[in-house]
Amino acid sequence: MVLSASTEHAPVDAPWNAIDIADWLLNLPDKEYQRCAPPDHKAAGYTTTDDGRPMSINVEMIGTGLVIQHYVAEIAEKHHCHMVSLSDVLTPNGWTTVQVIWDLSVKDK
Repeated sequence: MVLSASTEHAPVDAPWNAIDIADWLLNLPDKEYQRCAPPDHKAAGYTTTDDGRPMSINVEMIGTGLVIQHYVAEIAEKHHCHMVSLSDVLTPNGWTTVQVIWDLSVKDK
């Protein structure tokens, strides 16, 4: 069941070869993450899964829910990242789990 979906498109003012989504996403500094959507984005960190895949961990408030996201890189390439998180959400009614998918890509003109 899909609860929500959105797609965003934006121009990137950078040379094609200078863009590295995987490097940016998997090395995003905590303070930069927090500046993305203050005051909702609380923290970001990086680790690996038990089998060595890169993982981005993010903490944010979405509405009244505290969301702890564990984004595992299924694709981590220079111009394409596909990240899947089984996210823990603390709601007013207790904890639940949701799957969140990020698919980020850049295309040359």
